[in-house]
Amino acid sequence: MNVVQGMRSNAQPDPIEEDPIQKVVKKTAKKAKTSNSTTVDTSDLVLVTEESHGAKFDLILDQDTRIRGVRAQGGKVLFNVPRELAARALKHVHVTSGRLVSSE
Repeated sequence: MNVVQGMRSNAQPDPIEEDPIQKVVKKTAKKAKTSNSTTVDTSDLVLVTEESHGAKFDLILDQDTRIRGVRAQGGKVLFNVPRELAARALKHVHVTSGRLVSSE
């Protein structure tokens, strides 16, 4: 087929055959990505401040462990504590004094 300037070629390039293993890897990655974004890990401890519109702060469990507080709707601060640190977090002074409560 002769191509002249201004004309579009209707000839389609040969499709490059993709490796079937790569296709499977891509599909499983997409499935994992969508399943992770829709599920919430309920095994973690979620602590919420009692007061709204208070100062945002970090929950310091020991010298090396800090849990960053995240501002939620209504001005409260949320802390998502991993399961392995939950026992230590429940002994924190803010939890025992009532400043932080479990959301469950």
